[in-house]
Amino acid sequence: LNNIFTENRDTPFIDSCMFQITNNYITTGQYSIEEEFGDNDLSNYTLEKMYPYGGSAYLKNCIILKRKNRN
Repeated sequence: LNNIFTENRDTPFIDSCMFQITNNYITTGQYSIEEEFGDNDLSNYTLEKMYPYGGSAYLKNCIILKRKNRN
């Protein structure tokens, strides 16, 4: 997700991208993996910290809209 927006411009703009997550993807929040999942095996999951608050969310087959402000 971090490599989606690579264009650079001098004027302010908003980049946006819509996509569907098709793998076993979990976004994590403020709690540690151990706090939320204990000793469960998460080796088949992609884990990424996407926001600083709240709990984790399993997003397989979800439609995602990502936006990024520039300048």
